[in-house]
Amino acid sequence: MPSEESKSIRQHIHKETGESDTSLGEERRAWIDYAKSQSTHPNVELLSEIIDGIPCLWLTPSVRSKDSTILYIHGGGLVDGAIITHREFVSRLVAETGYRALMIEYRLAPEHKFPAALDDVVRVFESLSTTEKSGESQLILGGDTSGGGLVISAMVRLRKENKKLPRCAFTISGVFDMTLSGNSMESRNDLDPCLSHEALIAWTKHFADQDLSDEHISPLFAALQDLPPILLQVGDHEVWLDDSLRFKKKIDGSKGYAKLSVWESMWHVWPMYSTLPEAAEALREIGAFIDKNTMKVPNPSTDIAH
Repeated sequence: MPSEESKSIRQHIHKETGESDTSLGEERRAWIDYAKSQSTHPNVELLSEIIDGIPCLWLTPSVRSKDSTILYIHGGGLVDGAIITHREFVSRLVAETGYRALMIEYRLAPEHKFPAALDDVVRVFESLSTTEKSGESQLILGGDTSGGGLVISAMVRLRKENKKLPRCAFTISGVFDMTLSGNSMESRNDLDPCLSHEALIAWTKHFADQDLSDEHISPLFAALQDLPPILLQVGDHEVWLDDSLRFKKKIDGSKGYAKLSVWESMWHVWPMYSTLPEAAEALREIGAFIDKNTMKVPNPSTDIAH
């Protein structure tokens, strides 16, 4: 049963229809201007760092008790979004789960043709995985919307190149098929208060010169075997619902593991709404999933069960 708060918030969400005359540059500036008014969680410390030439932001809980690090990839359709647009949300994720996070300012299309964004994500992940403070077993990949797609694409590339993989991963309202072929593009078009199929068709025009069925930009079409455990969070009222449903089915067929978590009456990236009870619940679910998949395996020679 959706909360009363969700019903109220839903009424004030502006739905994207694809009919706006606003330019991409104006959309970017408006999002950044709005984000500037948002405060990060008071119990999270921020520190900027350049890693391999890429601007990054560390978010660390004031009292840190967990060693693992979340490399968080923001959404925005690969053409919008930035560290600043998602830092309030990620600060809540850090405060709720107890894990520190690193956000990256990856390059956006259309100025930087895909796979520039994917290259940046993989580069930072590899840099972290080779440092003493963030070994292979301590890294988690996570992201929302197109950032969730980058999470999967990064793991597919790392696996192909026989490189270190994260211990686990999570996606929120993941975008895995940019051909927009999921059934929910139509079946949820009237239910989704945020996005419309028509708006997404307009969005794909930013990638008119690229093959949107390519597995690097639409990881649903990639081979998905031998990936670490993945949590798939998605709302059952969003047009991207079918991407997570199909991804789960394909992972199962590849003998991998993905936990599919479909949230009743929720919309696209609902965890970003700070006053929403379902947002806090979603963050707790992410924390529990990471806890479970980063637990140290007892060593029989040194550990004694009591």
